[in-house]
Amino acid sequence: MSSSPDLVIASYAAHTERYENPRNLQSCWGRLSDALTRRVVPGPNDRLVVEVGCGLGRALHTLAAGHPARFIGIEPAGPMRERARERLASCPNVELRPGRFEALPLEDQSVDCLYSLLAFHWTQDATRSVTELRRVLRPGGRMDLFFPGRFTGQEFTVATMPVFLRRFGVNWLRDAASRRQHLSAEATRDLFQSAFAEVSVSEKSERHHDDLEGHWSWWMARAVAHLPEMPHEARVDCDQEIRTALQALATPQGIPYTIHLIHVSATR
Repeated sequence: MSSSPDLVIASYAAHTERYENPRNLQSCWGRLSDALTRRVVPGPNDRLVVEVGCGLGRALHTLAAGHPARFIGIEPAGPMRERARERLASCPNVELRPGRFEALPLEDQSVDCLYSLLAFHWTQDATRSVTELRRVLRPGGRMDLFFPGRFTGQEFTVATMPVFLRRFGVNWLRDAASRRQHLSAEATRDLFQSAFAEVSVSEKSERHHDDLEGHWSWWMARAVAHLPEMPHEARVDCDQEIRTALQALATPQGIPYTIHLIHVSATR
């Protein structure tokens, strides 16, 4: 759907402040982002390091401080980019640019190290995105992409689908599903092996438990932003239905949520 990329970008732009919510940063997604940042290790001889989908610049701030390389963060949502600019004011070796996977604002064969944390699943043209990633990496350049796979959040999908069907209809559900990639490890491997000589694809599923408010903090930042506009009273009713559906999943350990994480490591 041609309008989907703009809808996704607009939703992130409109809800930028919710990503700074401490409960969101402490949620399963916030903790995962921090853990993945620790797995990205730019080499001592890297001259240009790029993050695609840099969001609020938290990973860039951690990695660029004290590293001699030049860093570029690419983020399509303007308000997120501006918030990242504020955070990175003390890092003169970081530049921020608008862009997306399908059209990277980078020169051919210019990047030594490229990484992306929890963003690749939003690409609308996976094949074109892979071609772009290959184009910008220099020979011998390295890439690490971490993103949610197709089995992420199955518990929440089953619980909330009746609410969405009743309120928004099947066409909206199909449209919403089309806004992100739903890749398995096998499909991911096929996608990247067509463009890179050395590709490693791994997957891991982790079940996280939290209370309703903990989950709701990231839901408000990441999921509710994609719901259609509706009058305030209707939105309040819809939110309550969703909360009730999620609370019904509660176990003695808390409300479960599974993150199916795919990691692509490749060398050009």
